[in-house]
Amino acid sequence: MKKKFKVLFSLSVLSLSLVAAIPSFADSTSEASGGWSESRGYYTNQPSSRGFSVLASSTPDSHVGKRLSHKASDHSGEYDYAAFGATIWNGVYHYTTAQMENTSGTVRTTSGRVYGWDNTAAQSPWYRPGAFENIEARTYWGH
Repeated sequence: MKKKFKVLFSLSVLSLSLVAAIPSFADSTSEASGGWSESRGYYTNQPSSRGFSVLASSTPDSHVGKRLSHKASDHSGEYDYAAFGATIWNGVYHYTTAQMENTSGTVRTTSGRVYGWDNTAAQSPWYRPGAFENIEARTYWGH
């Protein structure tokens, strides 16, 4: 009976120590992400490494974001806008997303994530803002 108790106790301690170790390891494998917005410019969200070094390939070789505009095709004299993003990340499978958003963060149009190796480009659908609607182009990258 004592032997069974010791085995069960040892297994319980071992399982608890494994469960306790998982969150810190999961945090260390988080991926970097980033993007561009008209109001903030370019930015990168680096994961916390918790003792692991962040590799040089954790950020793209380049990322470009911009707002596109063209005169509406309905002859109203108004303009439609789209977001465009392009990412170069040699040797890495990654995504680029382009969105037109309200300045509060509400997405109006999105390209969705465009995945690929080395080079990706995304363009959101065209969007015509309301009279008092503040919008901006935002682009994102990650893998």
